[in-house]
Amino acid sequence: MLASEAQAFQNLDDLTALADTDERRQKYQEIRQILTAYDKVAQEVLTHALQNDNAVAFQLAKDKGK
Repeated sequence: MLASEAQAFQNLDDLTALADTDERRQKYQEIRQILTAYDKVAQEVLTHALQNDNAVAFQLAKDKGK
């Protein structure tokens, strides 16, 4: 995980802690789930790209990156 991604997760945690309604806390949790899913796909794509397996990296980004 990149430092900027870690900071994004920390910011979401901070916002969740400061949320003054259940609806806001739920929205921040939804954003965190989306960011977690994005990070997982990005890591998979990056792993394949670094192994010069560009066709698989592209396919993963195309299929899972939606």
